[in-house]
Amino acid sequence: MTVDEWLADRREAGLKIDPATAEEGRIYALTLDTYGVHGELPEELQQVGREHFVRTATGARNGTTTNGTANPNTDSSAARL
Repeated sequence: MTVDEWLADRREAGLKIDPATAEEGRIYALTLDTYGVHGELPEELQQVGREHFVRTATGARNGTTTNGTANPNTDSSAARL
């Protein structure tokens, strides 16, 4: 699976998350490559920050982060963080 296919899969999974029942969380990750799928970043671009994510209420980690690959449904969830 290519990176683009994997990201498209994450976007699709994000659309299936119900904002009313979603679990929310935070992780520390590279802000420019939250999923760590784009290979080695130059040192000057390796900034770590707190990233917010949502996942289904079942606890399966199939949610999406709320940066570039966000699911539109997270807007209402993000307000509750």
